[in-house]
Amino acid sequence: MDCKCAEGVPATLLPVTAKRPSKPRPDPADLSYEQAVERLEEIVARIESGEVGLEDSIALYEEGVALGRHCREVLTKAQQRIEQLSREGAGEGAGVGDESDHEPQDGADEHEEDD
Repeated sequence: MDCKCAEGVPATLLPVTAKRPSKPRPDPADLSYEQAVERLEEIVARIESGEVGLEDSIALYEEGVALGRHCREVLTKAQQRIEQLSREGAGEGAGVGDESDHEPQDGADEHEEDD
């Protein structure tokens, strides 16, 4: 015996509106940069596949935005750390890109001609 709803449509043909339990998403801050990028790539693939419904696509997009923000923050911190290390190294005369030890000092060039 089919259960019918008020419109006369069998209940088995009605769309399921209850949300299925989704696996808990980790907080992006708990992920390494590499893990966040990997998850972001998975999200893009799922959305682009067209096999995800609108509501799930929006939820995935929101997760992707949070992951993208986390990745930018990690990269910004890494860039700031590199700049700090470069400044510290330059202050000690041994910084990356410091070419002062390769240039001759005044009077130290053996090939200067005396007139």
